[in-house]
This record gives sequence, structure tokens and C-alpha cells, in this order.
Amino acid sequence: MENKDQSIRYRMFISVFLASSMMILNGLNMVWTSPFVKKLKSKEDTPLITPISEDESNWLVSISIIGGMVGCFLFGTLSQKFSRKFLLVLVNLPFIIFYIIMAFTRVLWLYFLGRFLGGVAVGGVLTLLPAYIAEISDPKIRGKLSVTIGVCRNIGILITYCTGPFMSFHSYHLCFLSLPIVLSILIFLFAMESPYYIFRSDPVQAEKLIRNIKGKHDVSEELKEIEISMNKHPKGNFMNALKSKSSKRSLMIGVGVTFFTQFSGFMIFISYAVFIFEAAGGSWTGETDTIIIGVIEVISAFFATTVTDFFQRRTQFMLSYVFAGLCHFTLGGYFVLQDRGVDLSAFGWVPLVSMAGYFMMYDLGMGILTQTVMGELFSPTIKGAAIAICQIVGTSVGFIITFTFKYMKEAIGNGESFWIFAGFCFAGAVFVYFFLVETKGRTLEEVQDEIDRS
Repeated sequence: MENKDQSIRYRMFISVFLASSMMILNGLNMVWTSPFVKKLKSKEDTPLITPISEDESNWLVSISIIGGMVGCFLFGTLSQKFSRKFLLVLVNLPFIIFYIIMAFTRVLWLYFLGRFLGGVAVGGVLTLLPAYIAEISDPKIRGKLSVTIGVCRNIGILITYCTGPFMSFHSYHLCFLSLPIVLSILIFLFAMESPYYIFRSDPVQAEKLIRNIKGKHDVSEELKEIEISMNKHPKGNFMNALKSKSSKRSLMIGVGVTFFTQFSGFMIFISYAVFIFEAAGGSWTGETDTIIIGVIEVISAFFATTVTDFFQRRTQFMLSYVFAGLCHFTLGGYFVLQDRGVDLSAFGWVPLVSMAGYFMMYDLGMGILTQTVMGELFSPTIKGAAIAICQIVGTSVGFIITFTFKYMKEAIGNGESFWIFAGFCFAGAVFVYFFLVETKGRTLEEVQDEIDRS
């Protein structure tokens, strides 16, 4: 019986793997601007009649984030009515349209449309995945399984860094068009549904799913916990997420960690990596440096599995924020000295090491834990809406800092801009210390009880 229970448990791992693979598409989309905006600005490489202007490139970077806000709201709302599995299939549609537009069009306004739709899909994935993985995962290994989100995202980032600079617009987008199509088919055929969603209409089927997750026959205690949790918030919508004291506190924590994680500067680094390296100078080209960063990110994300087991969530968050802030402070100092005419030819490695250190700290802490914690903080009936609110705040902050970064560094300087991001990293560590409840190893119902008592 034990061997059978362990074998059916593999369906949980398959479901997590397929769902997390959606983050490969997110990674591809997130760093799309790094190689391709540079091509669009070049007379030799642009597929357009004329190269784009600086303002047009700025909007091309930022409009995807606007799409992300729409995607968070849209799929957060839909998650209250439709199953997680169905929506994970549906969210591939804007990805497919994005790749078709980018592969075949030569009109700038369609590029804006494609980037917007790609952003809608990214926002949808970021809203759906934390809830889905938290609800189908065994609490004992939920942290490990959530790490796959970061691993897959970083694989997508590395793929774009390695292929984007060396492939044409048509070849790159036509090549990756098959990925969302294949993923939607595989998720439809093999992924399991969330037991929390099934419980609303069919408790018997929900019991079978929980047996698959737990790998044991008697799951009466788990079913009772789900029923109690569902009864706390009989109707899930955006307004209900703001009514009870526990929901307000959960939402405050979720919005807080999302806000500080975004203001740690991740979107700036992945969107402008090539340009940052070129501005800093160094021994290699910007494209080579970004490939090195991509490799480091993938390795860091794999190591995050061990780190997640070793540290409590709060400790891991704080260490990540503090060391990321130190990396920003070092990079900022390099640019300040450069702007003052100091000869830094012997220290050309500092920008690469600083950015590599930042991405390591991001992937070992806040980058993965922000998504994990959002899946753990909220009651199942308001989870979709609450995560959508957090992601909308996050994407709004991402849009603001991405769109204004060009003007900020022109106004106060490159170095001073990175020092501002360092300050937000340190502030994030303070926020986590005072407000984040510990969620590691606890069931979703135990986390809710802890929030109720706090």
C-alpha cells in the first residue's frame, strides 16, 4: 500500500513541474528587452524601417509591465470563478499571440501590442502559480517545490541572454512559439486540479486528490482543515480580502514584501543589463556579461532548495535583502567614482561581481520566497484576489521604476540611483523582521491561525 501511495504521489511532482515551467515563458519575456531593444535601436539589426527612438524604447520596456497589471487583475478575478488548471492553460493564449506578432510583424505599434499581451500573460502566471503550487503541495516539501518557480524563470532568462543577441527577430520568436502551445497541452492532459477548488463542488474527488498529495489513505484531518478554512470566507472577491483583521494583515504583509522585492531593482537589472555593463565598461561585452549572470542565476536557484530547508522564511528574507543592498551600494560606489573621473580600469570586474552577487541573493531569498509566501499567507477562498492585489502593486512599482530609471539616472547619476535601491533593500529587511509571520513547514490553515492570533 505504501508503494502505491508513493507512486501516485508523483502526480503532484509532475503537476508542479508543468506549472512551474510556465515561468520559463515569464523569464523569456522579462529579459526580452535586454537584447532586442538594442537591435531595434540599430540601423543594421532592426526589422523596422527606421530604428526606434529613446522614448519609444522606454515605452517598449515599460508597456509589458502595464500588461502585467492587467493580467494580475484579470486572472485574479477569473480565479474566483474558474479552476486553477483551466486558467493555467488559458494564460498561454496571450503568450502565443505575442510570439506570432513578434515573429511576423514589422510595424512598431504591433510590437507595443505584442509586448502588452506578453505582459498580461506574465501577470497571469505570477498570480496563478503561487496559489496553485501552495494548494497542491505537501507542506513538508512546499518550500522545495516552490523553488522550481525561480529555477524555471532563470532558465528562461538564460535562454534569452544566450540566444537573443545572436538570432533574428523572426527566428527567435518562431522558435519559441511552440513552447506555450506544448505547455498548454501537457498541463491540460497531466496536471492535477487544486483540491481547494474541487472541494467546493465535489468533496469526494477532493479527498482523492489530497491522497495523491499526501501519499496516504487517511486524509480526514486535512479535509476538516480545508472545510474550516473555506468557511472562514464563504465568498472570495477583492472586497472580502479587506474585511477581516487576519485578511488585512495578510494583505499588508503580501503587499509589503512584493513592494520591497520590486524596489530591490530586479526589473532594472534584467531590463537594462546590457546597457548597465556597457556604461560601466569592463573586459567583456555586455552580452557576455549577461550570459554569465544568467548562468549564475540558474545555479543559485538550484542551490535555493538547500537554503530553503536550512533557514526559516524570515531569516532567509532578511539575509537576502541585506546582502542585495550591499551589492547595490558597491555598484553605486563604482559609478560615483567613475563619474568623478577616477581611473577604474583595474576594477572592471566590480560591476559584474556586484550584479552577480545581487542575483545570487535575489534567487536564494526574496525572488523565490515572495512567490512562496504569497501562496501561503491567504485563505483559499480569497487567495486569487489577494495575490492579484499584491501582484498589481508589484507590477505598478516595477512600471514606475523601469519607466523612470532613465530619467532618474540622468537627474541624479547612475551611482546615486543604485544607492536608492540599496536603501529599499535595507528597509525590506526591517519590514520582514517586524511583520512577516513564519510559514515554513506549516499547513495553510496553521498559517491562517497564526495570523489570526498576531
